[in-house]
Amino acid sequence: MFVRFALRGAVIAAALVISFGVSAAENSSLIFLNRILSGNELNYDKNIKRIAGGRLLLSDDPANYAVYETLEKHIRAFRKDIENKADLISYYNYQEAVTGDITDILQRVRELALKRFDPFFSDSERDIIDREIGQDYDQIILELRQSEFNGKHIFEDLFEDGAVKSLFRDKDHFSPDNVENLIDYFIYQRTYTGAEINRLLHEIYGEKVAEENMTRSQSQNDTDIAREMSLLTLNHLKMLINLLMLHEAKN
Repeated sequence: MFVRFALRGAVIAAALVISFGVSAAENSSLIFLNRILSGNELNYDKNIKRIAGGRLLLSDDPANYAVYETLEKHIRAFRKDIENKADLISYYNYQEAVTGDITDILQRVRELALKRFDPFFSDSERDIIDREIGQDYDQIILELRQSEFNGKHIFEDLFEDGAVKSLFRDKDHFSPDNVENLIDYFIYQRTYTGAEINRLLHEIYGEKVAEENMTRSQSQNDTDIAREMSLLTLNHLKMLINLLMLHEAKN
């Protein structure tokens, strides 16, 4: 409706200009028309910039513009922090998957370590059990040494811990108590990892809420696109009318 009204006004104004163009030939009228045209060009340019940027301009409201930029800084910081924590959660999820797999292998080793003490097993059968236990330990160590996330070895410091390193001594491979200690160690690691994931998820949720609130506050300075398009059309028509009036005044 606003645009339709503007178009109707523009047509009427153009008709008036054509009818009374002779009276606009004075020099003072030309100066006035040039000033009006410059003002319309400025408003038209602002319409374009508001639509392109999606928000009010610095010249529209300097104080609110400063608030907008401050909120933008915090919003970007929240988004980056959320992105970093999401990457860390992926890291922990991968770590938990590896430790979960190792725990499953150790559960099998414990079963075999208990089974090898069965008095009804022959020496050859115990040898088979011992070979499987050795292969399971080799698999565990291989996974610990080769597991990496984005180029970072997850367990690179594990074997520098003397207490952990002692649990992998060859002579203790067949000790049920030693296997129990290894299982407890990796269960603790999984529990710690799960707690860290939960902590990060809660922090991400809080930061997303804060980001949404800031974005909502920031949106108060967003451009009303429908209104701005209407003003753009109106200012464009005014410019055409002013150009026509200048042409008539100079002839």
